Amino acid sequence: SDAAYIDCDIDTTPGNNDMPGRLVFATSADGSNSPAERMRLDSSGRLLVGTTAGWGSDVKLHLGSSGNTYAVITSGTSNNGVLAFSDDGSERGSIDYDHNGDHMLFKTAASERLRIDSSGRIGFGGLDPANYYSTYDDFVWGATSGSVGMTIVSGDDGAGYISWADGTSSADQYRGRLFYSHGDNSFNFRVNGLASNALTITSLGEVTIGTNNDGTSMTEFGSGVGGLTLDDIGTTHTGLRFC
Repeated sequence: SDAAYIDCDIDTTPGNNDMPGRLVFATSADGSNSPAERMRLDSSGRLLVGTTAGWGSDVKLHLGSSGNTYAVITSGTSNNGVLAFSDDGSERGSIDYDHNGDHMLFKTAASERLRIDSSGRIGFGGLDPANYYSTYDDFVWGATSGSVGMTIVSGDDGAGYISWADGTSSADQYRGRLFYSHGDNSFNFRVNGLASNALTITSLGEVTIGTNNDGTSMTEFGSGVGGLTLDDIGTTHTGLRFC
């Protein structure tokens, strides 16, 4: 009966002055006396654990099984577990878990770019959400110098949305919406889950307020020709008209 063995085998086809080799590590499971392969180091320098599939010469470490597969990094309670990437002997990129503060850091070009803290708050650009006002710190994005921006890209006949929800069904999923419609190049504001706009800014810069406001628009307001008029809207409503 064997408990384990390390076997040195020929790996791929040998030839003249060509003897590719591999090391195979095998152990017997509990309740067995027949060792089975657990890990191999092949002739390409690949370390294969729980599998013999190499996935090409660029894959240097492959973990596999027929069930769930985990890779675990264990560190001290006040230390870090790091998966680092390098091209010059120094850390260029990394995924870094700090057990002291229980936060995850993602780095590129050796600088922090994204942080998820112990409360699930997200900070971009090296910003720590804990440094900002508690009501508005769930998603902190920007920079402490220069200008920053965010772009939503949509089709020329579609729209780009920002939505506010207070539930997971019906109109609770989109109680408030702000969107830019590329079809007619208008900005639109909707409230209380309504399907019609509370406020629209058209491609001409005209502003319409209300959901049934025929003709209530603001044109060239502030240019010396604008004004404010209280006017009837339909037959039962009164509203403000900017013209």
